[in-house]
Amino acid sequence: MTTTSETNGVCLTASEFFGLAENDPVPVDLPGGHRVYVRGMTADERDAMEWRYTTGFTDKKPPSIRAYVVLTCCCDADGKPVFGNKLYAQQLAGMPSKVLEPVFDAAREASGITEDDIENMEKNSEPVPS
Repeated sequence: MTTTSETNGVCLTASEFFGLAENDPVPVDLPGGHRVYVRGMTADERDAMEWRYTTGFTDKKPPSIRAYVVLTCCCDADGKPVFGNKLYAQQLAGMPSKVLEPVFDAAREASGITEDDIENMEKNSEPVPS
């Protein structure tokens, strides 16, 4: 059954809905004429991040949210991951913020993650006293 939405037209079919899943890489220009690309997170990747940063850490400070987002979303022009290994997270966390921040901001935006979302995850990821 087709229904009309109040905004602009006909309700999507399942195949049309899945056709919206384009996640083309977005270029991010960096100092020195360098460029990287980011793509938006999948629903599974976003859920994993939110679970990781909102369940609390028992004995240590959680890993950098910025590093995690960049690690997950940074890709080449074809959408293939640049950082295929989670071991890069620590190195990314140690990068100068003037380099990491523009990549993080573009990845956050491509993933539909708001600044409030990040603040809530950071606030909820404080270590839990044992």
